[in-house]
Amino acid sequence: ALIVLAAAVLCPACSESGTAKPLAVPEKTAEKAAPKTLDDAIALAKAEGKNVLVEYTSTKCPFCRQMNAQTLNQADVKAALASKVVWFRSVKEKNPEEFTAKFGVQPTPTFLVLDGEGKTLHGPVSGVIPKANFLSYVDWAAKGTGPVPALSPGSS
Repeated sequence: ALIVLAAAVLCPACSESGTAKPLAVPEKTAEKAAPKTLDDAIALAKAEGKNVLVEYTSTKCPFCRQMNAQTLNQADVKAALASKVVWFRSVKEKNPEEFTAKFGVQPTPTFLVLDGEGKTLHGPVSGVIPKANFLSYVDWAAKGTGPVPALSPGSS
């Protein structure tokens, strides 16, 4: 009887009779799945009225790892990418032809902005972009108009 009483006091999900009531489980917020192909990203951008910010990257590229660590893996950058644009990452080793055939680009990391029709609005631009500059670029990519912000310190 003490065990039942303790369970009822310590566990509000338990009923007075000592039997468990189902706990109310909060609904899990559905995380949007990343587009698997560039065509999927463009279609999603069109449906959401956004632009696509594309990164062409490589698992073997030291500059790509630097870009990930210093910029892309930062919480504020991830939040901006998730809310302002459709973010698409094409990995050279997984899709060696997809990006190079369409845009003629080979160096990594390379970025470009496309609209919901697949038209290039800016880029390609290659290299490591500092976090503050990249956040400005994400803001620009969301609109796709006006002067493109500096992508490296001291550039105009």
